Order: sequence, then C-alpha cells, then structure tokens
Amino acid sequence: MKAGSDYPMDIVPFTIFTFSSTIVAFGNGGESIHLEEGTEMDFYCCDIYGNEGGDWVELILDSYLLNGNISYDPLFCHPESGNFTLQDCSPCLPNAFPESGCYGFIGACPETGCSCYVPVAPTSWGRIKLMYQD
Repeated sequence: MKAGSDYPMDIVPFTIFTFSSTIVAFGNGGESIHLEEGTEMDFYCCDIYGNEGGDWVELILDSYLLNGNISYDPLFCHPESGNFTLQDCSPCLPNAFPESGCYGFIGACPETGCSCYVPVAPTSWGRIKLMYQD
C-alpha cells in the first residue's frame, strides 16, 4: 500500500493481496480501494461500506456478494471517539448471514462493545400521558 495517497487504500502495482474478514468503511477522499494496473485482489467475508468515493468500485466489483462479501453499515459503537467495536446487531457479527459461509467476526475487534441504538421518535408530553391512561 502507498502512504500519502488520496484513497483509504491505495495498492501498489503488480502485487497480490487477499483481504479476509476486513471492514473498509467511511473513508474520506477517493474510492474505497484504489488498484493500479497489474494488481490482483481476493476478498473473503469483507464489508466495504460508506466510502466517499464509492465502495465496491469497478476494479473490485466482481467480488461483491461473493465469498460472503457485503456492503452494510458495520454499526461501530462510537467511531467518533475511536471505539470501533461492533454493536450487538451488526451485520459483521458471526453468523449474521449464515448462508454466506462466514462464521467469524468481520473486522479487527472480535467482540461487541455496546447494544444497538434504538432511535427515539419525537412526541409530545400529551401523547406520552395518553399511553398510560386507564
């Protein structure tokens, strides 16, 4: 890989890479993974999602939805504070997609770090009181 690139991952030419159980998410700048001519890549049980320049882009598109590869929000717990553990409803957990053949964690943190967030619906005080009337 090249340092100082405009891409989350910029792979040097004429190399062979295998990515397994890897998350590439929320990258700024270019496409998720930039390949140069002559580079070969294999992906197994990877989640590529939310990258500014695209996720399963042209040169790696053939691997999308094969070998357990997905493109879902990995549901990190608190990425803004550096906590990249997974919520307990993440699609990157073991057996989230049993038909895919991926049975382990996808990503670097092999444990959950928080419960799933439940969205809060705005309402009025009057509607809340109505829920508890006899």
